[in-house]
Amino acid sequence: MSDRRARLAGIRIIVVGAGVLGLATAEALVRRGAVVQVIDPDLGAGNASAAAAGMIAPAMEAALEDCGVERAALYRSAAAQWPAFAQGAEIDLLVEGADWLGPCDPLAARLQAYGFPFERKDDRLHIPGEARVVVGAALARLAAALAEGAVIAGRVERIDAGSSGPVVTAGGERLEADAVVLAAGWSAGAVRVEGLEGLGRLVTPVKGQIIALDGEGTAAVQRMTRGPGVYLLPCPGGVIAGATMEPGRQDLEVDPAVVEQLRAAAAALVPALEGATVQRAWAGVRGAAPDGLPLAGATRAPGVFSALAPRRNGWLLAPLVADVVVAAITGEASPPEAEAFRPDRFDPA
Repeated sequence: MSDRRARLAGIRIIVVGAGVLGLATAEALVRRGAVVQVIDPDLGAGNASAAAAGMIAPAMEAALEDCGVERAALYRSAAAQWPAFAQGAEIDLLVEGADWLGPCDPLAARLQAYGFPFERKDDRLHIPGEARVVVGAALARLAAALAEGAVIAGRVERIDAGSSGPVVTAGGERLEADAVVLAAGWSAGAVRVEGLEGLGRLVTPVKGQIIALDGEGTAAVQRMTRGPGVYLLPCPGGVIAGATMEPGRQDLEVDPAVVEQLRAAAAALVPALEGATVQRAWAGVRGAAPDGLPLAGATRAPGVFSALAPRRNGWLLAPLVADVVVAAITGEASPPEAEAFRPDRFDPA
């Protein structure tokens, strides 16, 4: 057993939330010998990670956000962790590259400024190295890495920090732990943690609606394809088209008008999809911090750590967030990006 693994051997850790940040952190903790229990009200089925596209696309995200050199480098570092992370968790990482079919000049200029390679092909840009995962299968693999029965259904009402370790109250039951990771997504504010009331209030909901198309023309989408206002991804039997960004909304209702907007945007981007039909539509709610980066690491409450609010980049940032949280728990040297994720970075104190 390595020193790193021995440091967490037998340590009891509760992770509140079964989205990709919670499960990635849980998997990393288990690999270091911790005894991990994950608590989620619907076992992750209703969270934003399950409703997402699973894109590991640092170049496209950086260029579309026009985020600046520093954040682009952070996205690049996060993506660089994915091959080893995917191999360790037995997740299929599909490295297919991505195509951009909108106006090329602005995006090309940003990609060049941020140091991402790209190829210009007639009316499109091709960005090699961009990747994706199949979200349902990936979440299942992360959950399978834990002990049998370690992911349980339950709603956490409060976390009490104390000198002997935090206590989690879920469904009236009190669970003791050596550490707790709050990874409850946009609803983190509903979990009462004394001294951390402001942390939950920092996380705002951002609803996203997404559709799946099948039938005529779907074979024309062979890889991640993006354009103004829409992305397309191949999926078994069809194409996924998404996703809206609706700040302040926390409902999961599907709006028929939005479904039609996404269908029309998909057909405008790839005309072969004009005859495709909407096979299903769904929604998820992301959590977002004011600057769009996660709240990850140690909090002011003893024994309580957070892995929250990655906005729309939860899948991209998950392995990096897991490393930041694990380093905070073990006291090991933190990744350089940990400073940008500090949960208290908005606290004037």
